[in-house]
Order: sequence, then C-alpha cells, then structure tokens
Amino acid sequence: MTVPTDAESPYGRPARDRTVLQALVDEPGATLEQLAAATGIAARVLAPTLWRLEEERRVVHEAHRWFATEE
Repeated sequence: MTVPTDAESPYGRPARDRTVLQALVDEPGATLEQLAAATGIAARVLAPTLWRLEEERRVVHEAHRWFATEE
C-alpha cells in the first residue's frame, strides 16, 4: 500500500493521517499504545483519528490491533 501524499500543511490532519498510515504499513497489527509511541502522537488524539480512518475504510481493527487496508 502506498500512503497518499497531500499538499496541505505538515501540521494538519492530512499529515497526521499519512503518519498513522505509514506507521501501520511499517508495523501492521499495532495497538493504540504502540502507534502512539511510534508516531509521537498522543493516544487521546490518535484514537479519534483511527476511528475516522476506519469510517473512511482506510484502516480496520481486530480486537485491539489496527491494520491499514489495501488501496
């Protein structure tokens, strides 16, 4: 899977999405805590991001583990 690029600000939602998706490509099946440690994003910010990405069908979760979907 290739992580989509975006011309938006590096501090906004698109950059956070790319960071999370790249972390899931690098480490599939990571838990929320593992993703928070890998990305440097606080778990309280990361959780709603993952839920939104799940609604957009860009990630899926099984139990407490998250996976990037194939594009």
